[in-house]
Amino acid sequence: MLSYLQQKTGLVSHHGPVVTSLAGTDKPAIERFFHCLMGKGTQEIVTKDIEILRGGIPAAGLLAGGNLSSIVTLIGTPFQPVWKEKIVFLEDTGEPFYRLDRMFTQLFYSGMLDRISGLILGDFSYDTKQSSLLKIRRHENIWERVLELTAQSDVPVWGGFPTGHCPNNLTLPIGALSRMDSTHAKLSFL
Repeated sequence: MLSYLQQKTGLVSHHGPVVTSLAGTDKPAIERFFHCLMGKGTQEIVTKDIEILRGGIPAAGLLAGGNLSSIVTLIGTPFQPVWKEKIVFLEDTGEPFYRLDRMFTQLFYSGMLDRISGLILGDFSYDTKQSSLLKIRRHENIWERVLELTAQSDVPVWGGFPTGHCPNNLTLPIGALSRMDSTHAKLSFL
C-alpha cells in the first residue's frame, strides 16, 4: 500500500522495520531507520552483501515495490502499482519456492515488469531455522527464476539486498528518486 500512497499523492513513505521486528533488527538497520524518521533517509546505501545478477548502465527512477505477496494481490485492482520507469524492490518471507515462482510469473505475465528501470530483490527466507546452505540454495533458485523472466530486458537486477523480514532490514524511501549503480553496488537517492 506504500506504493499506492506514493502513486496517488506523490509523498515519500518508508519501507523498513516495524514495531514487532525492532528487537531483532541489527544496529545499522536501526540507525538507518532512525535517520529516516528524522528526515535524513536519503543517505546512499553501499553494501558488499548483494549479488549483482545483471549489471549494466546505472538505472534511475522512483523507488517502488515492497512485499511480493501483498503486491500480487493488487494485480487487476484499482490499487495495482504502476512501475513504468521505476526501480522496483521486492521481498517476502515464509513462502515456499513454488508460490514465489507463481507470484513472479504472475508479475511477468501481468506486464508489471515491463519497462521497469531496475529490479532489487531483498530477503526471501523461508524459515529462521533454515541452514545457511539451504538459504543460499533457495535464494539462488529465486535469482535464477527472476533472471529467466527478465531475460528479454537489459535492466540491472540485484539479489540479496538487505530489505525485508531480516535483521538487517534497511529502511527504503518509497517514491524517492533513486539510482542503482551496479559497478559500486550502490543505491543512492537524488
